[in-house]
Amino acid sequence: LNVIPRYEENRALLNARKGEFLVRTPHKEDGGIEWEDRVVRVPPPAPLLIEGAVDDMTRKRLEGLPGSGQKLEIDVFMLPDACREGKARPFYPYCLLVVESRMGSVLYHDMLPPVPSLEDMWHSTPAKIADHFAKTGSIPAEVRVSSGLLLDLLKPLSLTSGFKLKRVPVLRFLGPARAQLMEFM
Repeated sequence: LNVIPRYEENRALLNARKGEFLVRTPHKEDGGIEWEDRVVRVPPPAPLLIEGAVDDMTRKRLEGLPGSGQKLEIDVFMLPDACREGKARPFYPYCLLVVESRMGSVLYHDMLPPVPSLEDMWHSTPAKIADHFAKTGSIPAEVRVSSGLLLDLLKPLSLTSGFKLKRVPVLRFLGPARAQLMEFM
């Protein structure tokens, strides 16, 4: 509220360049606190460097499973509503969605909490997908993803299980399924 009158007088006040933000910072003056406007450059976050891995237990669970011939589309995305467990801090969960790419049927979905960290959540994703394969008793012929991170995470699982892993610009069947899910949120 303190910035609005000054903005009305000087519209250039909020014309920060990309990566710069206007912040109000306190400093002590004459025994009290005075506030000052500063433009601060905030560097972009470091990229997530998460390696996918397939542990021995997962490898054994998938060994010998027959191929299903299915082509799947898989994505992980943030859900729009925050939630919390007990009195813990609220968080925005992610959704793991697996869609069959012939009819667009949702085969599997799971809510992934970014707890204790986002990196841990991403690291657990290949195991969740492997669990789905084990429960269905088969390995798909092909998995399509649109995310480079998901592609990198699933490469070891692809090599172990023998399915073709493909990055595509658009997940043709998963997109509408995701949109329908968001309508319910």
